[in-house]
Amino acid sequence: MKANKLTKGSNLFWESSRMFLPEHKEAYLQHRVDVTKKEKPILDEQRVSELARTIATAIFTEKPVKLTVFDVFEDIELEGKIEKIDTHQKQIKIQIVDGFEWIKLENILEMSIEGIE
Repeated sequence: MKANKLTKGSNLFWESSRMFLPEHKEAYLQHRVDVTKKEKPILDEQRVSELARTIATAIFTEKPVKLTVFDVFEDIELEGKIEKIDTHQKQIKIQIVDGFEWIKLENILEMSIEGIE
């Protein structure tokens, strides 16, 4: 027996609607991506001051840091040495294995100096 839109367990979502426009399919797929996005957590003042102290210590001791950076889908883990702080743009420049990255301070969730717990 051939499957149709009424066959139990079949997935003919796109085929069952003759008037399903490509724009509708695109919007539906984009919606599925948007649903998986997460919101950025808000850090309290104590946590922000801890991060500031860690940044200052890492620059003073010139030790590498391990940090977690917020991303809407999955947080990013980076390891490297802090090269520069741009207070005007509120970001840090971190030297990583294959170059460097500018990271906004507001996107840093966790930071620790390697070798120090």
